[in-house]
Amino acid sequence: MNDKWQWQESGTAWRGVGVYHITLTVPSRDPLLGKLVIPDGDPSKAWMERTALGNAVVDELYVMGTLYPAIRILQFCLMPDHLHAVIHVTQVMETSIRAVVRGYWQGVKKLGRAYTL
Repeated sequence: MNDKWQWQESGTAWRGVGVYHITLTVPSRDPLLGKLVIPDGDPSKAWMERTALGNAVVDELYVMGTLYPAIRILQFCLMPDHLHAVIHVTQVMETSIRAVVRGYWQGVKKLGRAYTL
């Protein structure tokens, strides 16, 4: 019965081919990645103005895709205090997605400390 609901092959959890949604949040929830701009008070025209750190977070997301050729960044949404990304893993990886994302986030936190000092 459990096999019917298994979403990845045994031994490939967090390594397998699939689409993954990740969310990474600034620990303090401070808007360090950008600010929301609402022209003329019209929410339908709202956009986010990235900070230098926000640009670096996005740049590093693409570096992750370069360092791990099996990963394709399908879409991302950078918000003032967090990032959503949808990544597609095209082949089974030796390194887990969890480890890749952890490494990415550790690198981003290092950049964050440099930008906020």
